[in-house]
Amino acid sequence: KGNKLFLGASYGLEPSLQEKIRALNLDEPGVKKLIDPSSWFVNKKPSDEKNVMTLLAETLGVQSYLCLPLKSKENFIGLIVLSSKEHNHFTEENIELLSSIATQIGVGIENVQLYVKETNKARRLRVINQIGLKITSILEIEKVLEEVIRLLYSELNYYAVTIGLIQKDRLIIKSMYEDDKGKYNIHNHNLELKEKSILGWVAKSNRTLLVEDVSSDPRYYHFNSLRETKSELAVPIELQGKVLGVLDAQSNRIDGFDEEDLQLLQSVANQTAVALENARLYANSEKKIQELSVLNSVARVVNSTLDLDQLLE
Repeated sequence: KGNKLFLGASYGLEPSLQEKIRALNLDEPGVKKLIDPSSWFVNKKPSDEKNVMTLLAETLGVQSYLCLPLKSKENFIGLIVLSSKEHNHFTEENIELLSSIATQIGVGIENVQLYVKETNKARRLRVINQIGLKITSILEIEKVLEEVIRLLYSELNYYAVTIGLIQKDRLIIKSMYEDDKGKYNIHNHNLELKEKSILGWVAKSNRTLLVEDVSSDPRYYHFNSLRETKSELAVPIELQGKVLGVLDAQSNRIDGFDEEDLQLLQSVANQTAVALENARLYANSEKKIQELSVLNSVARVVNSTLDLDQLLE
């Protein structure tokens, strides 16, 4: 996926070793060798080069391995790597059988991916419609924010959903995530715009930011309550060129967002901007009505009495 090879499943690997190869860059020497077609369908011995894959083989005592491509309609999807502690373990019959199995798995994976993609697309469209219908009738800023956060979090299974509104030199933040007690609640935070953070960068630049791996981005601000964040997507909530805030989603997987997530958050951010402006205008009009009501009350009192003490009371 992208420029990385992700571990989909494994058998015989300890969790600590799985973590080491969970996401590998395609340009790493050991990975390059695996995805090179000349390495496929061949009963090979690990090379003497020192890279992440040969070190893993050395740890496991691997003496021979077999690399099989997962393909469908000539589309390269991934790899199956089988290893053994015996020299020349895999026979020609093994390779023929396993190649056939790999082809079937490749077709199956592509079918599942297509199904998931269409299902997710339909669900995202439903969420956009739900949010649009709900927040257009809400005229309180706090309730607008909470409704957007709850719907995105509950419907799309993000690790965390956050909205930060700009107030002077700070971001007033509302986030929804699972706390240490296993409860899903909305939490309130404050963050200065000048502090290093993805939210702050998006708010100041008015640009969308997708970070595939937060551990490699210096702009990432570590929240103690969100220790499992691996990737982050943030889009500005902007109206007529003015940034009102930032809509942010976090994933507990590296490269956890795609183009469809980006489009969805941008659409929701646009809806949120309009709803916030409507709520602001309504609040201003209510304030003006209250002010006029006070002026009218004072005017009635002033015009209804000529007694100084009564007037002052």
